[in-house]
Amino acid sequence: MTRLDSRTQRHLPLDPVDIMFRSTRDARSAESADLVLAQFDVGRALRYQREPGKTFCNIFAWDVAGAFGVELPHWILADGTPAKPGAAGAHETLTNELRDRLVAGAWGWKPMDPVPAAQNAARGRPTIAIWRNHSGPGHVAWLEPNSDQADIYVAQAGALCGRHMPLETAFGKHRLGQVLFFGQP
Repeated sequence: MTRLDSRTQRHLPLDPVDIMFRSTRDARSAESADLVLAQFDVGRALRYQREPGKTFCNIFAWDVAGAFGVELPHWILADGTPAKPGAAGAHETLTNELRDRLVAGAWGWKPMDPVPAAQNAARGRPTIAIWRNHSGPGHVAWLEPNSDQADIYVAQAGALCGRHMPLETAFGKHRLGQVLFFGQP
């Protein structure tokens, strides 16, 4: 995956040939979701590694969404329509804007409580956790398929990059009450 190692091309989508595993709506499973998440090697790929003052959870979320065949766009028009990078009238989204648009019902994502979200992810369906920061960048992570739904684990880029991370490690225990969950079929 050559594009995953590019530090200067985060604003561009991955080349479709770099996405080896996809999960389609009619063939979702925990196994396919695990393959989708694993291929991005979020713990090591330079595309997602933190830089001074910058993290890239939104880029990881965008890439994974593409492999799931769902929208969680990094580029949108003013009305929220996904756009190609650099398209006339388009702008790059940050996590806080993604969260606000998800709350407003954008792109087919449905709000979920934590237990149904864990169940959705365990079935291999696209499921995210997202937090809005009112004084800086927010955070978004993908729920891992986990048969033990008592605990929620995520794959994420950010201050910490990796997989199988407890939700409270990813977002901070003090923020858990502010984390929202969204899923798709």
